[in-house]
Amino acid sequence: MDHQIIVQRLVEICLEDGILPHRTSHPDIANADFSHYGADSMSLVFLQALIEEEWGVRVPISHFAARLRNLNSVAIYIAEQVMTASRTCAAAPSSA
Repeated sequence: MDHQIIVQRLVEICLEDGILPHRTSHPDIANADFSHYGADSMSLVFLQALIEEEWGVRVPISHFAARLRNLNSVAIYIAEQVMTASRTCAAAPSSA
């Protein structure tokens, strides 16, 4: 799954659900640090739940503080997790 598609959807979700304010005017919204928008821990917990609902990927909340500081990095993480899961499913022996 292309992370650019994921990042576009993340921006939509964040604007729709109020994680990012609608008045957001940063020219590169996907690469701006969450703190630039005033995202707090509750916003990130909400984003965590939306990601799990949309892509089935559980992002540990500690990852937001440690390395997932913007939507682009979150999208890359989601794409990696989805790819890993699909490889695991493909490699699993089928039960017949």
